[in-house]
Amino acid sequence: MNADESKEIVEKHNESEPMKNNDVFESLMPDHMKDVIDSLNIENSKVVVSTETRRFGKQVTLIRGFEKGSNLKKIAKSLKSKCATGGTIKDEMIVLQGNQKKRVNKLLTQEGYQVEVR
Repeated sequence: MNADESKEIVEKHNESEPMKNNDVFESLMPDHMKDVIDSLNIENSKVVVSTETRRFGKQVTLIRGFEKGSNLKKIAKSLKSKCATGGTIKDEMIVLQGNQKKRVNKLLTQEGYQVEVR
């Protein structure tokens, strides 16, 4: 492989996966600023926790109402780990398998969120 071929591969890779503006912003921000922004997001979020029955009678817990800019991936990972269940992020909402309302209410309240259970 010569230099021209390697440049072409790198250019194709960069075109196929452009970096999001938010990723660039976060990469330039110092760690202490990320903590401050996270704490502001927590204070402003009014989180609603509810359950829904899906196909085949399976219950899921829906958690919505997080502020824009909240790190849903980080929050979902923490909740899935602490509730010992699976889950995903869909349409600005965290979906956990099973009825996890009590656990999620307790965990999010401890983190400082205002939680409403429905």
